[in-house]
Amino acid sequence: MWLIFSIILLLLSFTDIKKRLIPNRLLLLAALNRMVWLFLLKEPLLQTLQTMRSSLIIPIALLLFVLVYEHFKKRRAMGMGDIKLLLIMALYFNWQKLLLTLFTACLLAVFGAYFTGKNKEEGISFGPFLAAGCVFAAAFGEAVIGWYRGFG
Repeated sequence: MWLIFSIILLLLSFTDIKKRLIPNRLLLLAALNRMVWLFLLKEPLLQTLQTMRSSLIIPIALLLFVLVYEHFKKRRAMGMGDIKLLLIMALYFNWQKLLLTLFTACLLAVFGAYFTGKNKEEGISFGPFLAAGCVFAAAFGEAVIGWYRGFG
């Protein structure tokens, strides 16, 4: 599951960098990958669907934030492909890992914009940073979340 999803994320990243577009076909392929593995791994359907449902809070909140921002600033904040990609990632992660994915992607994007000299007028392709954040959350999410919870 993760290997196939990682390959799809890599393809999405290259496409987003080159064309500033995240193709719906690849997003659907990622969703289909998750659904196939849901049944192949014999995951408990009800529990998995509840996890997915709670994860939807993150992309929905981001969508609302982007829409409000764009309404008041009268300029684009983020492409809808990025929101859809985060929505697909909600099929794979609980809300904590999805939030970690988004946080990591934002940090990486800030550093990426700084080191490439991009400014806010030029914009950046956010999909590759979401993909990197996703890989980070898949590999280290449990440890990072456990470490963070240790502060409470």
